[in-house]
Amino acid sequence: MIMKERGALLNVDVAFRVVRTDSLLAYLSTLRDQAEKRGKDWQQAISEALVGSTVVTRYNSRTYRVERIDFTMSPETTFDKNGTQVSYSEYYKTRYNENITDPNQPLLINKDRKTGNEVALIPELCQMTGLTD
Repeated sequence: MIMKERGALLNVDVAFRVVRTDSLLAYLSTLRDQAEKRGKDWQQAISEALVGSTVVTRYNSRTYRVERIDFTMSPETTFDKNGTQVSYSEYYKTRYNENITDPNQPLLINKDRKTGNEVALIPELCQMTGLTD
């Protein structure tokens, strides 16, 4: 609050985030098709469009900043969870009850600022924030 000649003045700053309704996987398909029509490298086009953007996950409504896209990984890639190898699709099924329909999609990588650990996100379970051209 700021005191002015006539009394207190309250300044409220409201922030909104626009969340698109389609999944990020649909957006990836659109970017890929556009790049292939123009004869461009579709992986580079997708990386340029998404790296640095913010996505929201539908299973926990958290926002993540996309650090990079790993085209060598997919939902079928396994990782070590408490000494056992688990695929990302199995993990999301047991943890969030989310079924992955496309096993060939690349994974989005976010680096946690607090721990420095990398978090792999599945595009099918994410939505873009903001507006694009």
